[in-house]
Amino acid sequence: MIKINPRITHELTMHFAELYHKGSTYIPTFKLLQWFQKDGGRITPAFFRREIFGRWNEYLDVDNYEDDFPLSVLNVLSDYSVKKAEGYIIFQTNFLFITPNSEEDEEEEAEAEDDK
Repeated sequence: MIKINPRITHELTMHFAELYHKGSTYIPTFKLLQWFQKDGGRITPAFFRREIFGRWNEYLDVDNYEDDFPLSVLNVLSDYSVKKAEGYIIFQTNFLFITPNSEEDEEEEAEAEDDK
């Protein structure tokens, strides 16, 4: 992990508190680029595993966050034509309510509406 200054550590801790209590947090790309001195502008999945998820593990003070508090990341694009993310939503996968059977659920709901 890259060493970051205490002010940035505090800001990141505030995002982790929001993530813990709310289930998700939004971090703009410009903050990540500045905090971690990513002058090239590339934010990769490895970056999140190493820098963000590693610090999340320290924040929780657990051996393996993946057991009770698994995380995922969504890219937030400003427009469909733009490929570079304007920010990232980091969320606990436990708070994701999409199941593999969601297509079946949608079909059942559509049938129920048709019956009305």
